[in-house]
Amino acid sequence: MKCVCCDNDRIESFIDIKYSSMATMNYPKEMNDSIIKYCEKCSFSFCYPFIPNDRLNLYYEKYYNGKSVKSDSHLSNPIISNLFFDERSISQISLINQFIDLDKKSILDIGSGSALFFLQLNRIGYKNTKKYVLEPQVKNIEWYNQNSIIVIDENIFKISKKYNASFDFIIMSHSLEHFNSKDVSIILNNIYNLLKKNGLLFIEVPNADLKEYFNAHENMQPHLSFFTKKSLVSLLESKNIKVKYSGLFGDSQRQKKFILEK
Repeated sequence: MKCVCCDNDRIESFIDIKYSSMATMNYPKEMNDSIIKYCEKCSFSFCYPFIPNDRLNLYYEKYYNGKSVKSDSHLSNPIISNLFFDERSISQISLINQFIDLDKKSILDIGSGSALFFLQLNRIGYKNTKKYVLEPQVKNIEWYNQNSIIVIDENIFKISKKYNASFDFIIMSHSLEHFNSKDVSIILNNIYNLLKKNGLLFIEVPNADLKEYFNAHENMQPHLSFFTKKSLVSLLESKNIKVKYSGLFGDSQRQKKFILEK
């Protein structure tokens, strides 16, 4: 056992944490027998033992019922979809625009769900971008086609070399936490190859220090990797990815803990 963020392999420096019993999403049944390992060196946590990737693939293709699925009711009605406002995506675009002009850029969304990020880009005028997705939920393909979104029918672990150096910008919005920690390094290495020279990567994940804020209920299924600002920056820098910006947004774990206790 080894921490992917700081290479810590001292067994005695990992704390066992249980998954919360308040999960609102379905999840692979193997997680009932899993615990969370918390690394005291860098504050990263991960599901252990790891969930088999073939089971995860099946789950995300057919059974996942997270945010993207809950948004699908908006997509069949063109009037609703044209007026649909996704606060998270708009906030992300506002931040990203400080570092890159997305107009006429080639963009890849990994774990895109219903591609709400691209929907918001289209709404505010970024229709000249080339939009690509890596997404296992095949039921979204018709929606992608309607919105000029190109589906790469592969996965991030075995993506063809023909896509190397193809993208100006890659976004992973609340998707990295859904992978086994043992696979995170492979994913980031492949992303590095996919980016053009001076390309940018945007990652957003829940801020989850499960030891310090154990009552904030971030230890939810189906999440498999639990990052803090410290551990995520450490991971990226270990992969020779220069971190240009790192920040925290929304309710903090401290606020969540207080609200739940009240």
